[in-house]
Amino acid sequence: GPAQYPKAPSAQSNTTRDVEPGYDGRFRAGRWSPVFVEVQSDRPRTAILEIRVPNASSSAIVIRQAIGVGTAKQKYALYAPLAMFYDPLRATLIDAETGKLIAEWPPRDRDELDRGGEQIGFMIVTAGNSPMLQGFRRNGVGTTIVSHQRYPLLPITPIGYDAADVVALNNPDWSRLSVDQQHALIAWARAGGTILIYPGVDILPAEAPLAQVMPADLGPSTVEKLTADQLRRLRLPERFSSLGVRKLMPRPGTTSVDLPQGLPKMVVGRLGLGQIVVLPIDTSTLQFNDGAMFQQFWNDALIALLGEPGNAGAQYGYYDADVAAAHAALDRIGDIPNTGSFGFGYIALTIGALMLIVGPIDWFVLRKLGLQPWTWVTTLGWIGVVTCAALYAGQLLRSGDLHFRTLRIVEQAQGRLVAMDDVALIYAPRSARYDVSSDPISWWEPVPSGHRYSGGSLTIPLRANQTYRGNLPDSMWIDVWNWRFLRGRRAVDQAGMVEASLKVADNRIVGTIRNLSDRPLSHISLNIKAGAATIDNTIAPGTSINVDSPIAPATEQADANVAPRVFYRSTSEAASPAAYPTLFAIAPARRIAANRLLDAGAIHLYATIENPSSDVTIANPNAVTQHTAILRAVIEPSP
Repeated sequence: GPAQYPKAPSAQSNTTRDVEPGYDGRFRAGRWSPVFVEVQSDRPRTAILEIRVPNASSSAIVIRQAIGVGTAKQKYALYAPLAMFYDPLRATLIDAETGKLIAEWPPRDRDELDRGGEQIGFMIVTAGNSPMLQGFRRNGVGTTIVSHQRYPLLPITPIGYDAADVVALNNPDWSRLSVDQQHALIAWARAGGTILIYPGVDILPAEAPLAQVMPADLGPSTVEKLTADQLRRLRLPERFSSLGVRKLMPRPGTTSVDLPQGLPKMVVGRLGLGQIVVLPIDTSTLQFNDGAMFQQFWNDALIALLGEPGNAGAQYGYYDADVAAAHAALDRIGDIPNTGSFGFGYIALTIGALMLIVGPIDWFVLRKLGLQPWTWVTTLGWIGVVTCAALYAGQLLRSGDLHFRTLRIVEQAQGRLVAMDDVALIYAPRSARYDVSSDPISWWEPVPSGHRYSGGSLTIPLRANQTYRGNLPDSMWIDVWNWRFLRGRRAVDQAGMVEASLKVADNRIVGTIRNLSDRPLSHISLNIKAGAATIDNTIAPGTSINVDSPIAPATEQADANVAPRVFYRSTSEAASPAAYPTLFAIAPARRIAANRLLDAGAIHLYATIENPSSDVTIANPNAVTQHTAILRAVIEPSP
């Protein structure tokens, strides 16, 4: 069950704190989830809330946010990518004026709290005037969590929905669903999410952001009669023979999809990689005669929207496809020459020389001089001399330059850019602090070391300052000849980089591609479900090319949801078009949504963006900086 978290009274002041990670204490490993913190104090004050969240075996994030604390209870939401069996998650509250600790959680005498380690396979977040889907379990995807949230707790940033597969709004009070919350939901859907809406019987405000992207106009509420056969097949009581229905008028480009057993159709509209679905009935009022029918009803509905679950382990995080993708991205940019290191031979030679000097040589010299009792003094002296010499040599022999490299992964759907991921590495030639900056809407974390479990091992924390817009890394200390690997995510809504009119004919992909960006596009690959075609041309900015390329069939029938664990042996291999799908598996929700569209006949256009600019920078003018970028555009084939 969900983890239980006690309130933590502070010994320093009459301040209490209650901490709940995830939705109802549940989360999905590696996905950003809210961490709800409730605070109350004996007097109003400004404080710094800090949470320490391990997000993999050897990395952690220390997130800081300025908050107000008053005499009434206030709940704040911070966001972090949580790890399985995270221990310890720590929260502290510091007085912003005095710098003194005023509260902490958990209490220092209780380190081993049960965090809950259940891997979630499918998550639905619901909100509205009545809960829906309570007790639902999706077939074939492991544990399903349905979490009903009050309006104030719905995230106002897209990253807050990262752990969810579906967000369901059931008869929402539009006056309480803020503009920021609606914009966050729309941005999340563009990057692969699914929003279910039963609009209720009230008038939807025309200025509401969700009204602008709704796939159907709303008509009047009516009553429809269900036949005796429908009632029998749905296993509904006789009183449901009269069913309240909101009339839906589909907008152009949308699809009407049957609800199970001939109920009124729901309307589905594409939104970037994701979709918005409008339901004509309040499904929460349907009281089935048995639970099996309830489960079958919603499993059938979700299969119509999301397809069959397929390989649950591959789809829902058990294989860490995004970790493999992040490491593949580092392989692509990590070929830094002449990086320094202390090899084992150097260490062995130093220790051997020290043993020889401190041992036989020192003993014979002191014996000849008649000063053998001074052995303990000379031994300490030699150790000090060698240690200081090693430190001095390390300062003199700083290896190479400061290197800063980034790879930007750009996602386009329906002609617009919907998301960007940045993978960055820093190679430090000397021990110092390094500052990385980026657009404030980015959410940064360490690149996981290899799996999603943490368990009390030594960790390297990334300190970050968080606002409702993003999570930005603070100045970070990196030791000499060491590396630091970071990953940033952001939702965007910008003009697309390519425009394409393509279709599949006679085992070839034909049509035109136009480069709408200000950078050349090269290493172009056109992927369909059955195989891929490569294009040797580089497309200059503002120009078009004609395409007529044969499709090379897929060499193996691998699960499209699994990113292979690829570790490249050379830069040219890492830059090959075959590597694109692996790199784009870095975002699990986008991977699943893009593959669903691929199965439905879409074409994935991959390209390398030549000489890209980047807003991810390091505050050192002498750094050797290199930016690379790749693009995936999901193209609907021409008729």
